[in-house]
Amino acid sequence: MAVLQFQPDSVGQIDGEMWDEAGMGGRKEDGSYVLRIPYWETRDLLPEILRLGTQVRVIAPEQLRCAVSRHFREALEAYEDC
Repeated sequence: MAVLQFQPDSVGQIDGEMWDEAGMGGRKEDGSYVLRIPYWETRDLLPEILRLGTQVRVIAPEQLRCAVSRHFREALEAYEDC
């Protein structure tokens, strides 16, 4: 199960997204939206998370969170000369 937290200003955008029908979510007091969705492979969910950039944060599982973090670190390293 993946737990994703969406920033308050992106909640309207995710309403139109196609997420797993088995997903469950709800708004938090700060206006963000937490979505729990089943997934089987990191590589299946990773592109969707990366596409949303800073609008989403992986809360769990750690393996998925670390995969996202590793990807962004590698991308940043490619632009260190700027």
